[in-house]
Amino acid sequence: MTKSNKPKSEAPTGHAHRRARLEALSQLANAQPASHTEPIKPPAPARMSLEDALAEMEAKNTEFAAFKAIHAPELAAQIAKGDELNARLAALPQKQRRQVLDAMGLHNVSAVPPPIESLRNSGSYCLPRAQPALQPARWQVWRLVPNAELWQAVALSLDIEPDDSLTGEAMGRSKRSMLPGDFFDRLKVCQANLSYTGPIRSHLGMGLGWGDSPRLPVPVADVATFLMQSGFDVPEAMRTLAKPAAPVVTPEPDPKPPAGTVEAGTAVEVPNSGNSTLVFREMAGLNASELALAFVGDKPESGLGANNMLEVSARDQKRRIPLASLELVNRVTGAPNGQCAILLGLTQGSKIRNLSANTSKMKRLRRVFLNHFGIDKDPFEPYTHACGWMPLFTITDKRGAADERAKKEAEERMASLEQLAETGIQFSDRSNSGADDWMRERGHSF
Repeated sequence: MTKSNKPKSEAPTGHAHRRARLEALSQLANAQPASHTEPIKPPAPARMSLEDALAEMEAKNTEFAAFKAIHAPELAAQIAKGDELNARLAALPQKQRRQVLDAMGLHNVSAVPPPIESLRNSGSYCLPRAQPALQPARWQVWRLVPNAELWQAVALSLDIEPDDSLTGEAMGRSKRSMLPGDFFDRLKVCQANLSYTGPIRSHLGMGLGWGDSPRLPVPVADVATFLMQSGFDVPEAMRTLAKPAAPVVTPEPDPKPPAGTVEAGTAVEVPNSGNSTLVFREMAGLNASELALAFVGDKPESGLGANNMLEVSARDQKRRIPLASLELVNRVTGAPNGQCAILLGLTQGSKIRNLSANTSKMKRLRRVFLNHFGIDKDPFEPYTHACGWMPLFTITDKRGAADERAKKEAEERMASLEQLAETGIQFSDRSNSGADDWMRERGHSF
């Protein structure tokens, strides 16, 4: 047999076949339809004129208003009914609320009350304590209290009970005060009229570091009288406590004994300070422990009287010296100054504390002892926290002693014959004295 010379077609091998198929798939994947060669653009909206746009919006508003007018009552009723049902649900205990919600199929809705929202920008917060309301004054109590703190008397003038809870507000320590503005106006006026002689007498407090503090003890009658005279309205219960201001009476000077007739130990009133204290300055080695001081004169209900003086005794010598001559009176107002207040406080056993105001007054008081009595050493014991400044001299308050003696003597003379008869003393109509016999011999009868 002879071989044919016709060429045979060569079949692709396995690797070549797979390569061909991958190239065909790659070309198919990269190929895109002709319609998708360009991105699809949305159709441009039709543009409206301003007039048409406004007309369309007004039509929508009109349509909504008509819908609201028709369905508003129904919607309001539904909202009201929903609020009522929610309130009824919230009023139930938590267990019953859970049962109601489960019956409605609302298993995923919590039955616990809504949480309390915390305040913003605050880590912790305490609810403010409710302040008590102002109460009317208890006049059944205050009409029996002669003296009170200044702010309490001013509160009473407004018919307000001066409760202790209002102390901080009266002192100006509270930003929110329940006290009316008229209270602070009256308090300011009363503070400006505090003095030892009136119109509002301040006892001893102003000289002992109190100043014009609203807590300064004052007579309630003085505050009532001053506010009434100043045109302020005062409750009727407080008007009964007011009284006319006591007139200032200038005492007549006592007749001075002739020169050379003054006995030792007799007090001599000398208005000139230099002459009155010269006898003490001439005493060699005079110590403060040898001095005995006493306030003399009339004693008013509070403060000082116009004729008050200081009686000074040392080594059988006595002198009554006006307070102004000893620099114990304010030169401008004529009222006793802080040095005088300290001396008056010592008569009452007051503790003189080591305050800045008292320190300057004590310095001036030491200068009084040096200039007027010639005592160059400290007239006070060293300061102690327990007792304060204690004087080396003795000091008493004898004001009103003459009035007390006169009153006592008058009471002793008022014993009646009936009272004497009760003691067993017998009284007869006839007397055996010689004067009775002389009258009978001459024909006289009783």
